[in-house]
Amino acid sequence: MLTTFYNLFFIFLVFTAGVCEEIVYRGFAISSMARIGVNKWVALAIAAFIFVGIHGFNAYSNRFLFLFGGGIVFGLMYLVSKRLLPSIIIHLAINLSAMMAILGAEL
Repeated sequence: MLTTFYNLFFIFLVFTAGVCEEIVYRGFAISSMARIGVNKWVALAIAAFIFVGIHGFNAYSNRFLFLFGGGIVFGLMYLVSKRLLPSIIIHLAINLSAMMAILGAEL
C-alpha cells in the first residue's frame, strides 16, 4: 500500500508534468526552431522525438509509437491553434486517466 505522501506527490506530478512538457516541447522547442529558420514540420518531428526521450530510454523501444505519435498530435494542435491550451488540456486528460488507472490498481 502506498503512502498518502506518495499519492499526493504522484497527483502533483500528473498535474504539472503535462503542462511543463507542453511549454517546453511545443511552446519553446517548436517555436525556437522555427524562429531560427527550421521548417515547422521538421521542428515538430524533432520535438516529438525528444519528447519520447524524456520518458526514458526504454520509450524508444517499447512505447516509441505511442509517445512519438502523441508528440506529433500535441504539436499539431499547437501549430494549428497557435495556442498551448488545447494540447495542455488533452495532455492533462491523458495523464489523469493514467493516474486513475494506476491509483485504482494500487487500492
